[in-house]
Amino acid sequence: MMLITRTIIVAAATCALSAVSPVLASAQKGAPNSLEFVVLNGPMAGTYKAPAADIMCVYMKSDHSFFATYKNFETTGPDKLDGGGIKIVNSDDAGPKWGQVEVNFRGKTSYLVSAGPTPNGPFTMSKTGSKGEIAFQGKTKEGIQLKVNAKCGVIESL
Repeated sequence: MMLITRTIIVAAATCALSAVSPVLASAQKGAPNSLEFVVLNGPMAGTYKAPAADIMCVYMKSDHSFFATYKNFETTGPDKLDGGGIKIVNSDDAGPKWGQVEVNFRGKTSYLVSAGPTPNGPFTMSKTGSKGEIAFQGKTKEGIQLKVNAKCGVIESL
């Protein structure tokens, strides 16, 4: 199972918990989160924006990762975005960031990119308190060019 897929499952479970947890539910009152996927070429070329209410931004204390994720369990149609995310694996380290990007469409089309830390690498990140931004610009091994931008108005800390 892919790392980002596990991240989406953790985020979905966290979303479910936020409905019953007053602490997590009250944290959801900050600025809205945004997550945009831009596929520049290939059969799924286009710009896809996840609904703010379905985006989860999380900082995992245990492994020092920071991610934004989205999953729609009710997506219909082969050209519809049904999930995806961006994860920085070394969010607490100074210097270049590394991580993963995953974009999934209902019609079984999926794009995945993992990239290590390189100077001027494909990942950028800024995080201040309970707000942050993560971005990626690069391409898959099949040559599909992707841009992913996440703006987190509320970051859950787990």
